[in-house]
Amino acid sequence: MRTDGGLESQIVDWGIMPMLSYLINLLLVIVSLVAGFFHIQINFNGGIDPDCAQSRNVDLAIKACSTLVARRDLNSEQRASAYFNLGVAHFSKNQFDEALKDNTAALALKRDFAEAHTNRAAIYLRQQKYDLAVVDLNAAIVEKPKDALAYSNRSYANLMLKNTDLAISDAGKSIELDPSNSDAFINRGLAYMAKNKFDFAIKDFGLVVALKPDDGKGYFDRAQAYEKLKQFDRALADLEQAAKHAPDVPDIYNEMGIVLDNQNQPDAAILQFARAITLNPKFSDAYAGRGNALHHKGQLDEAMADLNTAIGLAPNFAGYYSYRGSIFDDKKDYQNAIADDDRAVAIDPGFAMAYNNRCWVYAHIDKVQQALDDCNRSIQLDPQSGETFDSRGFVYEKLGNTDAAIADYKQALVLAPDLKPTAEALQRLESSAGIKPQDCKLAVPSSPEIKKMSVSYFLSADDAKTAADTVEKSLGAKISPTYADWKRVNLVENNSTFSTSAALPPNLTVNMGDLVDASSRYRDPNLPCNFIPWIVVAVVTPALAKTP
Repeated sequence: MRTDGGLESQIVDWGIMPMLSYLINLLLVIVSLVAGFFHIQINFNGGIDPDCAQSRNVDLAIKACSTLVARRDLNSEQRASAYFNLGVAHFSKNQFDEALKDNTAALALKRDFAEAHTNRAAIYLRQQKYDLAVVDLNAAIVEKPKDALAYSNRSYANLMLKNTDLAISDAGKSIELDPSNSDAFINRGLAYMAKNKFDFAIKDFGLVVALKPDDGKGYFDRAQAYEKLKQFDRALADLEQAAKHAPDVPDIYNEMGIVLDNQNQPDAAILQFARAITLNPKFSDAYAGRGNALHHKGQLDEAMADLNTAIGLAPNFAGYYSYRGSIFDDKKDYQNAIADDDRAVAIDPGFAMAYNNRCWVYAHIDKVQQALDDCNRSIQLDPQSGETFDSRGFVYEKLGNTDAAIADYKQALVLAPDLKPTAEALQRLESSAGIKPQDCKLAVPSSPEIKKMSVSYFLSADDAKTAADTVEKSLGAKISPTYADWKRVNLVENNSTFSTSAALPPNLTVNMGDLVDASSRYRDPNLPCNFIPWIVVAVVTPALAKTP
């Protein structure tokens, strides 16, 4: 099926901009996610220049430092320090080219100047020259191997270079050196997000919230991780906290709109996208998000207008063309739908969703071979997309290959069990092919029974696999793939000798002794030759609450 992508969030670094903050005594520091700038004292001829070394008046500092670098009685180290401080002053006025020249001059005079390497790296990070930033941070760490800030900044640079393992390692080292460095936890959390390790990301972002409970950034990033796990209520709660602490950040309201739209609340989503647009009238993502929500309401013309605005603001973002193509598709304007998917693929040849969407349109206009080629390419790029397997199943139907269509529809439901049209298509094909659930000889009921049971212990990964294998052999059928990798607990029924292992949903936490509701195993309605195992549904009474 064609998909508008459900508009997922992008990594948004609205906390990235360096801010000037003065410390008492002789140090001036700029603190941010990516940059740590230091101002140092300059001793020459037995004295200290207070204006260049620690002045709170930036213009005065620039004048004083510029005078110092021209003096002939300074040695190389003193002149390097003057250039360094001049760079700090220029940076604080957003004069990044001048700051870059200043730090480069400082390093020409003093090659082992660790702080100058760190500060020049911060400028490279601002300029998105991440490879150059890594070179400077490597040099800084050689000179100062216990500099937590340098590791944190290098973690961010590696994250932007998609070196996620290195980013995680550097962030961990920074945290080891300075456990209060919230930026390192953010960097590591973002790296975990890039590796789809959302539970690890949530833990790191939770530590950011603990370290900075009045800063919206930790809440915002954790919300994005919850969203990836489709835990939309938790995501929305975190976004509300983020808005409380950072009410003027448009990205928060844009993210709220995405979550609400995913919860099938397009009207509420539209209001949040509008708030984001009010705060930033050039926020292309918010126009695209509102267009998506309007599309879901069936207001195709209004949706088209918003997508046109988004494309006008960001003409090189492939996703917007694919979203607009979905609207053209619903208007049955297949020529323009294909044209938009063509543009999306031209901009981003690795954009799996665009190939899937074009496959869907080609199939509807009976260009089945082109459709099949596009679906195959989409699956090659993203083998975890249930929607694309559904599209290819439809193409195989068109080609008369019923077995292949059934196989793809089954795989689509494994990856995305909520695709009701896919389940209906599978049932229709299996029925027409004479495939009936009873043919599987699966001796389990068609619906579950709910029992109250107590958690007796947690199964190790090996024990869980052994238990699953034993049940599969006894029933002569496979556990539905969705549940195969879930953790297992052992349950016992009160006042009975009955016990069983049960799958534990990833978003549910239980403790030994908890009284829980559990659903018994039953036939998978989407995959009739597979069964859904015992599952813990909810905690009825926590163990502590039962203790006298």
